[in-house]
Amino acid sequence: MTSKTESNPKIEPGQEYQLSSNKPMPNNADVPRLTIISIGGKQRTFKAKFTHSIVFTDKPFSLSVRKTSVNKEEINLNNFTNTYSFKKSYSEGSKDRYITFSFSSNDLIKKTSKVKIPDKNITNFNTTMTSNKYFNTWLDSKKSTLKPNSIKNYQNQFLYLNRILFNNPKMSFITLPSGIDYLKDANKIITKFKSVKLDKLDKDGNKKEIPIRTLKIYLSIIQQMMKYHGFEETYRHYNNEILELNTKLDQQAINQTMTKTQEDRWVDWVKLLDDYNKIQHNFNSNNILENVKYMILSLLVLFPVRRISDLRLLRLNRSGIPIESELVKGNPNKYQLTRDYGLDRRYNYVNIDDNDDIQLVFLNYKTSKLYGDQVFNLKDLVTVSPKLSNLLYNYIDAQNIDDGGFLFQKPNKSEVDYQEPYKQTDMTSFIIRYTQKVFGKPINASLFRTSYITHYKMTKNPDNREEHQTSQMLANSASEQRDSYFKKYPLLSAQPL
Repeated sequence: MTSKTESNPKIEPGQEYQLSSNKPMPNNADVPRLTIISIGGKQRTFKAKFTHSIVFTDKPFSLSVRKTSVNKEEINLNNFTNTYSFKKSYSEGSKDRYITFSFSSNDLIKKTSKVKIPDKNITNFNTTMTSNKYFNTWLDSKKSTLKPNSIKNYQNQFLYLNRILFNNPKMSFITLPSGIDYLKDANKIITKFKSVKLDKLDKDGNKKEIPIRTLKIYLSIIQQMMKYHGFEETYRHYNNEILELNTKLDQQAINQTMTKTQEDRWVDWVKLLDDYNKIQHNFNSNNILENVKYMILSLLVLFPVRRISDLRLLRLNRSGIPIESELVKGNPNKYQLTRDYGLDRRYNYVNIDDNDDIQLVFLNYKTSKLYGDQVFNLKDLVTVSPKLSNLLYNYIDAQNIDDGGFLFQKPNKSEVDYQEPYKQTDMTSFIIRYTQKVFGKPINASLFRTSYITHYKMTKNPDNREEHQTSQMLANSASEQRDSYFKKYPLLSAQPL
């Protein structure tokens, strides 16, 4: 005999429901589906995400079983016999709009394998396309050659350039123009970009223009769209302007001069170290966010400066054994792990062995095709402060990070069975605000790298071997150090690193 409990409909991870909405979706979009990701420990909440949607992202969100003004009666996850309703907002122009969604056990489409959140969420990849079909088809043609973060950057930059063109900071992915004609007058578009004055001020109190490198990104997106869709003459107009911008950027690289933003925010590396060492921070489990900010800053200062995207992917790995790497045969620059250590190659790791020695292991980073699997033993590196290992131990304890957890993970505010890492934009914002507080200037990770490399080359005068080793630790090439990061600037101090 089958028990009543076994026949009762349940809400379980992996299920997918077809939602109903209380009004039509914007842009005549289809009503999305809802995928159940996980159930809270006390079964009072559950985690879900939208799928098959051009309006909402696939970022997970929490829902409660309790009765609300929208959900008229509390539901039982183990006996799902009534209808569940919830409200979600989206931006339409300068206004926020709301839609109420509903589903019941009758709307169950399929039950799939259990969804693993970090696999999707770690890359912060927004799979939602925009309302501009020309941009969508062009970007779709590039997906096989791009990493998820690069795709998301293209989406964001296309949104930003349209906000500038239409003077609409509230414009969203679903309110972008659907056509391409508005981008065909290259002279008008280029003039608009060059005439724009940003809200940010330079050191003289004047509003800043769009930086050359940013302008090149905007025009390159439009240029590539034009070429893909067969508008060759318009493509050539944009291409000619990009060639002129490249000449200016090349001249900057040859002269090793700073941009206006770099000049405004410049901090000499030795002064930066001195100010950092004056910070009095004690890791406290009740001060989670401040711990995160200080630890990000410490990794940028005490270890040759990595990109924020590298740090965001760090997970704790209490393996109990040291991880080893070796040169790839026939390639003097690229390393590979000596064996399978059971590491997911989509992430980077803080590895701790039985001797409590710490290694930083980078498997997923921008130049991984050049340098391969990077393993750094902190105790053996003369260019790394011994203070860093102690800070990492104290930070991990204060944040109560479990084995496999992300080094920079959001506080677990809901009853779900996993943690999420902070977004890359969040971490960048953290460090800019924190450096404004500590150093009196907002400094991003790129400027940290510039200051570090400039100081290193001007004080150390490294030979080719030393320069190559530093390039590996920073995960950039020696030519990139020379052309992009090294800047001529009055040296405030000649103390060694």
